[in-house]
Amino acid sequence: MERMGCAPAMDRPSSALGYEENRAVNLTESVHDPLKPTLSALLFQNGLPDLPTLLIEPHRNHAGAWRIKFSYETVEPLSMAVDQASTMIPQLHELGEAELADEMDIAVKSATRYASM
Repeated sequence: MERMGCAPAMDRPSSALGYEENRAVNLTESVHDPLKPTLSALLFQNGLPDLPTLLIEPHRNHAGAWRIKFSYETVEPLSMAVDQASTMIPQLHELGEAELADEMDIAVKSATRYASM
C-alpha cells in the first residue's frame, strides 16, 4: 500500500541522495573554512589583543628601530616589527578587515620611509 504524498522509491533517481549530500558538504565548507584563521586568531598569533585600536602609527623604539605601535583604550600600547605588520596586511584583507589593513599599510609605509632617511 502506497502512502499519500510519497512517491515510490523506484521513481526517485538513485543519484539524488548523493547530490544532496555533496551539496550540503559544499555549503558547510563555504560557510566555515577550518583552515582560514579568524581575526581573533590572527591577532593572537601576532601578539595583539582582540580589542579596538585607537591608533596605529610608526614608532621608533629605544634602539632606534622603526616599529608599528598599536594604542588601545584599556591596555598599554604594543608594537611589532614592520616586516611582521606587513605580512599581516594581506591576511587582514582576506578576512574582510580592509580598514584595519589600510591603517596598518599606511603605518608600514611611513615607518619604511622614515627608516630610509
